[in-house]
Amino acid sequence: MFAYEGWTNVGSMAGEMKNPKKDLPRAIFLGLAVVMAVYVLINIAYLMSLPLDRVAGNQTVASEVAAKLFGGLGGKILTIGIFNKCLRSYKWIHYGWYSYSIRYGIE
Repeated sequence: MFAYEGWTNVGSMAGEMKNPKKDLPRAIFLGLAVVMAVYVLINIAYLMSLPLDRVAGNQTVASEVAAKLFGGLGGKILTIGIFNKCLRSYKWIHYGWYSYSIRYGIE
């Protein structure tokens, strides 16, 4: 749900870059490529670790795969990591809002 939320703040961060015409497109394309590669690799790992009937419609596939690969503690650690990622995404959403406020306050 929060995986792509940070892209809404890219425009506001361009004002803080030294060379946004060069760096911003590079960051966008490199970021998208990395996200797509990680997403595909994680889904391949899911499909190789669990049978398709256990993956289809399952809301906790990541925890099940981690538990299978690393034991019961692995599933719990992964769940905490996902929760931590959601909290950090929320922080960056607010960072974008604050930078808009600061920019409009300066103008």
